[in-house]
Amino acid sequence: MATCERCVPAEPGGEFCAQCGSFLGWQPTEGPVGPVKPGEPTPDPDPVPWGATPAPSAAEQEVVAVQPGQAVAARPTVRREPGDAGAGPAGMACPVCAAPNPLGRRFCRRCGAPLAERPARVARVPWWRRFWRWLTRQRPGGWGVLYRLVVIVVVAALLATVAYGALLLGRRATDAVRDRVAKAQPERPVAATASSQAAGHPAEAVADGLSNEYWAPQPTGAGQGQHVDLRFARPFRLLDVIVHTGISPQQDEFLTQARPAELELTAVTASGERVSTALRLADQAGPQTFHRVIGDVVSVRLTIRASYGAAPDRRTAIGEVEFFKRP
Repeated sequence: MATCERCVPAEPGGEFCAQCGSFLGWQPTEGPVGPVKPGEPTPDPDPVPWGATPAPSAAEQEVVAVQPGQAVAARPTVRREPGDAGAGPAGMACPVCAAPNPLGRRFCRRCGAPLAERPARVARVPWWRRFWRWLTRQRPGGWGVLYRLVVIVVVAALLATVAYGALLLGRRATDAVRDRVAKAQPERPVAATASSQAAGHPAEAVADGLSNEYWAPQPTGAGQGQHVDLRFARPFRLLDVIVHTGISPQQDEFLTQARPAELELTAVTASGERVSTALRLADQAGPQTFHRVIGDVVSVRLTIRASYGAAPDRRTAIGEVEFFKRP
């Protein structure tokens, strides 16, 4: 039975030491004067006396192979034998050649590969138990549970803020895309009132669908501060406003009365919020379109801020106002 000089004898059939992994298959080599162990020099059987003629060159003599002192043998090809399918219940299979090895070995008995012991699988502790341990773990200074509760509250507040911001940004992004791709539909007001109105030119004329009828305030001149209010049946998302200024789409009639140069549009939402925006108009007959996006609109006020062609005998006129919503 082969024996490792450093450690202990190997079990029958083993080719590598169970403790250090050294290969045990080396055999002593017969030299010219007897067996030679690995690592020892080969003695000269016929030394040359001092001053004598040396023997013929060593190249002319037969060279005897000897085992080098520090041999590193190539790992042998392992042949599986019957019964080597696994390590069995009382052993460990080699991760390289799958040869069975008894418990306690550090190196494979066939190929010499290290036998790493497999750690036992530890059951994962549920998350709520890990959280509870973290929460109740004592800290220096008596800040254990209180400190962790403060941390939890702060983290929860930050997460809630981030989630709310993401929700708002998500809604705004979605609304912006829908506003761009939606085909706007007309939304007509169900009622109209005004701060004042000239005879024959009521507030309803701004939303009757006819551009040859118009609303004009009672006072003559620029009409600054005069306004008309329009109410709608249900809240809607406003996308566009089209304004027809003057008393007629015909240019010669258009210039006979004053025309608004700037209107202030104030929209009231379903929640009671007021949103104001300026509509600056060109002094020309025909429709002028303004893209104004306001959500949940229930009513709109149009207030005259400046006028073209104002005179003491003229009134500022608005022919028609159209509103368009997102479906």
